[in-house]
Amino acid sequence: TTPQTLSQRQRPAMSPTLCLALSLASLAAGAAHYPRVSGVRAASLRKAVPAWMQRGRRGAASLCRSSLDASQGSASGAPLGETPGDPRVKMMQDNPEVVDEASMLKDSSFPIPPSELIEKAKLFPTWARSSFAGAPIAEDFKFVAPVVGPIDKATFTKAFSSFDLMEGFPDANTRAYNFHVDPFETNRVWFSTRFIGTHTGTMMGRIQPTGKVVVAPPQMNSVRFNEKGEINQITIGYAQDRQIGNTGGLGGVYGILYAIGAGLPFPEAQPWEMSWQYKAFQFLGRLAAPRN
Repeated sequence: TTPQTLSQRQRPAMSPTLCLALSLASLAAGAAHYPRVSGVRAASLRKAVPAWMQRGRRGAASLCRSSLDASQGSASGAPLGETPGDPRVKMMQDNPEVVDEASMLKDSSFPIPPSELIEKAKLFPTWARSSFAGAPIAEDFKFVAPVVGPIDKATFTKAFSSFDLMEGFPDANTRAYNFHVDPFETNRVWFSTRFIGTHTGTMMGRIQPTGKVVVAPPQMNSVRFNEKGEINQITIGYAQDRQIGNTGGLGGVYGILYAIGAGLPFPEAQPWEMSWQYKAFQFLGRLAAPRN
């Protein structure tokens, strides 16, 4: 049978809070159709705003109506799951929101088992302390950070061999945890870190000790292996909560430098700030919001 689309089936019930969130998302989606503000005259702007408002409101209304229909049961009035063959139940079975990780990993064709991959990935802090000397780096290796890379093996090796974080932070602790194999990419291990360290040494040969304790936000990282057990990709420094720590929400080395007062002078190495375009978008959103 041909799988039904969401538009052809009843949607599962949605809480009022989730409905509100989706309403805001729909409003934003409508705004995406709005032409760029630059060069638009005030009169045109006044005419255009209601158009994208209505797109967003129509989308939100559709979502919430479907939610109400689903929460009240099917056309016969039966609650979800009480009617045999209820299409809403089959929809939820065919499209699980939470995957069966164990089954997916069990069905993996990758020759190295998940437990062994995790043990290999747990060597990451050791490799990092030695500038990755001795790490099994593949020839087609890539290093990818939020605003750095992808860079190849030669560039990566050269960069890390000339940089020793331990010189500036002798007590540095990566505090790595939550190692797990990705069920969608069964040759990839994800893990989190919460770096902490005291700046008591000279960093990068010129940044004198400040005595500051650097506390980084939790960051997501990954190590991907090939079938020989060699590392063919590393991703690091993706901050998971920029409210935590004193690095301005930045991950990786950029965050450490910012915390000790040596942040690099370009936007990518500075804490996030709202752009004027985003400020304008939020202003228009407030104008579009219904008033009591």
